[in-house]
Amino acid sequence: MFFRARLGGGNSALTWTIAGWIVFTAASVNTLLFVLLYTNPIIVADDWYFLSAFLRPALEGNLEFSDFFVYRGSGDHVQPLHKAILLMELNWFNLDYTPSAVIGVFSGAACSLILIWVLRQGCEEKVPEHIKFFAWALATTTLFSLNTTGSWRWPLAAMGHLTSALSFFLIAFTWSELQKERTYRIWPVVIILSIATDNAAILASGAVLFVLAMYWLRREHATVIPRLAVGCIVSILIAQAFISSFAPVVGGTGQIGTISEQIGKLLQVFLSEGWWKWWVLPLSNSVVSAERLQGLLGGYAVGWQLFVSLSLLTLHLWFWRRFIREKANGASFFAASLMVLFYGHVIGIIFFRVPVFGTEYLDQPRYILFYQFNLIALAVMFSAYFRPPKLPSLRRLHTTGIMFSLFGFFALQVEWSRTSWATANHLLAYYHKAATDIVEMGINPGVTPLNCTAIIPLCAYSEERRVDAIGLLQRFELNIFSDRFRVVHGLAIDSLE
Repeated sequence: MFFRARLGGGNSALTWTIAGWIVFTAASVNTLLFVLLYTNPIIVADDWYFLSAFLRPALEGNLEFSDFFVYRGSGDHVQPLHKAILLMELNWFNLDYTPSAVIGVFSGAACSLILIWVLRQGCEEKVPEHIKFFAWALATTTLFSLNTTGSWRWPLAAMGHLTSALSFFLIAFTWSELQKERTYRIWPVVIILSIATDNAAILASGAVLFVLAMYWLRREHATVIPRLAVGCIVSILIAQAFISSFAPVVGGTGQIGTISEQIGKLLQVFLSEGWWKWWVLPLSNSVVSAERLQGLLGGYAVGWQLFVSLSLLTLHLWFWRRFIREKANGASFFAASLMVLFYGHVIGIIFFRVPVFGTEYLDQPRYILFYQFNLIALAVMFSAYFRPPKLPSLRRLHTTGIMFSLFGFFALQVEWSRTSWATANHLLAYYHKAATDIVEMGINPGVTPLNCTAIIPLCAYSEERRVDAIGLLQRFELNIFSDRFRVVHGLAIDSLE
């Protein structure tokens, strides 16, 4: 494998080893530095809900185990693992949200390292080293892409990489168990992950079950798959029963209606807002986010979105044709499960979010993290069964084409990174404005600041709710009201001095 050159393996293996780790180091360090300098440490958006519903009991000394499972009702996520990280940020960092984004970066690295194992153990034996390098390098740059800063500048979104890492682990672990014809260890793994991440684990388990069903229909691993599938399903049910016994609705209900209401709203959106966007936006945004494309091409952006999405759709057809025709291996199992997981996330966003917020909600930068799964799945499937052309001249041409494609993708990532770094100072100004607005509402809770920052729900709060929420931060010296926080982030606001 290119990640670990073997004695006597020649210079080629060592070359690809070095190349792979250079890509990994450059991509991960670049994103880590960006996060450390420019992620948003200010309490914004859903953070205010968690402050009231979860952190308040912790601050007032009456936190209970059930508080880790509070949620806002239908359409919301329970997220106990996220709450545990919030508690860590409260106790160790005065409610600075930067650690969540850092955890997201290290989780992206974990995803990349899991892919090393998948490519090393799962591909056919004769797959060349440079093909495995191609797959891993493309997947790694995708994981750490600054295609949009939205998935990194908001810590809650960046932390989505943690659930991705757990999903990657579950898929790889399931294949390992399938190969060893063991089923008993899947039970505790699925139960623990389901309790920790709730819906994310259910989606990942569902993707795995779908692929297992396809193998069973092909009579591959026919004796083990039923037991493995039963273990997954029963484990999910056990975890959901456990969560339901502890999951109180706090802070109002979600915005999701009944299934019939959702379908009715979805049909209206389908007819009025352009159904074609439901598949174009997820596919095109995985390569070039809408914000980047608009900046580059302006009015021609829609045409390029269609071109990119149709190209990817063609590759998806190739993907499933290869999966169906070839014998199962670890890389193809992982790729197929990840691709189904991508479809699951898109369907979930369309069903639960589009009826409420409209089709354009598919453009949310935080969802690009999930959209990129399809690129990673394509890269892994490409390497799973790679067979070079028989003619030497065609092999050279094929290798040249692969390297050209990879360098072209690298060039895109370098451009997105350059643009992100060049405009990052505007983010700091935005965060400072948000902090200033919070301070002003703390001083005069009955007055809404001029051009109140959109990411602060306080702007729409009543005076009473503002006094209660901001008072909690002031009383315990949290976030922008913490001296240490202001020193770390160089936050100088006159009314705080």
